[in-house]
Amino acid sequence: MSYHQFQNTLTKKGDVAFSIPNSLVVTLERVLGNETIAELLTTNKFSELACLALYLMYEKKQGKKSFWYPYIRELDRQRGRGQLAVESPLLWSESELEYLAGSPLKDEILKRIEGIRKEYNELDTVWFMSGSLFQ
Repeated sequence: MSYHQFQNTLTKKGDVAFSIPNSLVVTLERVLGNETIAELLTTNKFSELACLALYLMYEKKQGKKSFWYPYIRELDRQRGRGQLAVESPLLWSESELEYLAGSPLKDEILKRIEGIRKEYNELDTVWFMSGSLFQ
């Protein structure tokens, strides 16, 4: 039996490879269910990604009291692996991005980096409120 035939006996088109329980899905709607965070985030116009990042910061600050503590701890552990960790090209240096010269991926990454910079600068407007968020 070939590998391809073997693989086809294991899965078929339309099979579910894995599922994530709803309790582990973080969405903007769920984040905005927290009144403290909702007040902070809805007074400004941030992308969903920025809102979710702020939410994760809030949850990380909660430490062991957070439902998300084991997952955030694992992300920190992975990040601590240094060179063995997989790093997003959004975090690459300019010289590393040169490896992608000529690829449309490089332009996409540069656009995303610029968008992240703009949003980060807009976050200055909420730092004054962050005391209530991170108390």
